[in-house]
Amino acid sequence: MIMARIHQGQSFNFQILSALSYFLERDLDYLAFEGMNYEDSIFQKANTIVAIGEAKYRSSTKNWTLNALFFENGKGPFIQLWNNDRNDIDLLFFTNKDIDKKLNFENFGIKISDNDLQRILEKLKDNEQINKKPNIRDLKNFISRIQVFNSDIKTLENKLQESLNDENYKTNLENIRYFIGYINSDSYKSGEFLYRTNILKKISIKESENKRQLDYKTINSDNIFAKIYFELIWSRTSQGFLNSFLKYNPEYLKENVEESIEKLLESKFIKHINYDEKVVLKSNYRPLFEYIKNNINKRKDTSKKEEYLSLTSLDEIIFKKIFNSKWFLKILTTNVGNPVEHTIQLYNGEIIRFEKSLCPSTPILSDLANFLEEIFTVSRIFNRKLQNYNIFPHISEFNKIISFDEFTSIWFEKQIKNLNIDSFITNEFRLAQEYLGDSESTKIFLKSLLDDKTWLCIPLEFILKMQKIERGQMTFLAAFGMLN
Repeated sequence: MIMARIHQGQSFNFQILSALSYFLERDLDYLAFEGMNYEDSIFQKANTIVAIGEAKYRSSTKNWTLNALFFENGKGPFIQLWNNDRNDIDLLFFTNKDIDKKLNFENFGIKISDNDLQRILEKLKDNEQINKKPNIRDLKNFISRIQVFNSDIKTLENKLQESLNDENYKTNLENIRYFIGYINSDSYKSGEFLYRTNILKKISIKESENKRQLDYKTINSDNIFAKIYFELIWSRTSQGFLNSFLKYNPEYLKENVEESIEKLLESKFIKHINYDEKVVLKSNYRPLFEYIKNNINKRKDTSKKEEYLSLTSLDEIIFKKIFNSKWFLKILTTNVGNPVEHTIQLYNGEIIRFEKSLCPSTPILSDLANFLEEIFTVSRIFNRKLQNYNIFPHISEFNKIISFDEFTSIWFEKQIKNLNIDSFITNEFRLAQEYLGDSESTKIFLKSLLDDKTWLCIPLEFILKMQKIERGQMTFLAAFGMLN
């Protein structure tokens, strides 16, 4: 049974984090998830199972009541623990919600009144989903042994980082989320025990690994790292990506891809993100930004013109927001491939289809940088053509707190929507298309810009720095009549 086909989302993240935290705190030897009897987690010391865990992440604001603990949806969390009850192991219940105050606590265990016990007993006798009919003595003993652990995802992530650092294991949130992604993928099989050392290896950063991190230039070559990086700009679940990648890149083995993904994660070129209650892989902006920054610095060093200005930390923030925006995802998608066969779901929920693998054989970062340069060139052209309208925001007006999509939406509504410039822009694009000819890719590119004018909302100073990343777009300048 494959984990990713059973669970996804915050509930499963909470399950893994809770079990992992308990496992490391108690210095246990082996940990497994989703056992043969559907145990959420199984803990082993040496060769002996010492504990079984049940985890429930509730979106409701209500606390756990007796009825919910035993009979929620016909099969409450305590019933699942009952079905795995063995006298020689601990019973653990991990939750992000408190137990109802009407219930009393005795040490870790829960104390329930005799009247309530009798009520539970009668209901259990009629419950077809339990595998062992109870008596009062066994039921009372079972309930008293349940240990309740209350926490939330953020607290668990911070707690794990602190405890690992205290043990001299360097880690960070990305590594912890990578471990979650690993458990929730084809790489992990249900009920498989992981040894403590192997778990620590997966969630730790070793000094030797830091020294062997990839350089951004690696991504600009025709290799497996470049292919993975490019395709993960669109972002999919670990399982879906692996299947898709191997289908369209049959020259690689599953092991090569998994190892390369680990290396890209270690180098922070890709990352795990939580989206729509799923853990998905996503390319990071940094390799592309470092490539562009390096190109701009080279031009600055070899040119006497003052227009080549160094990129600042604010420029990096703007670039990161653009790279992670739905707008960039949409416009890049529109200009890559034909919508025929290969179906994927973007991390913003949109469904697209591609005829073949997305990744070209040409240098990836160079292609992406050139694509961005074309967009910024068009922005610069219309800044000059529409200079009397004061359309483009200055960098001081850029809101660093909100997303790029939110900022541009607000700016467009405030500064551009009511201007009578649509017919002018459309005519300028028509003339440019006549100059550029009948190239299908050029038609698609110009149409995508004409359909969504977000490029009018990019901060002006940022545009000026970014319009000569690669070679300068002289053809576009000529097409829009800027070289006369």
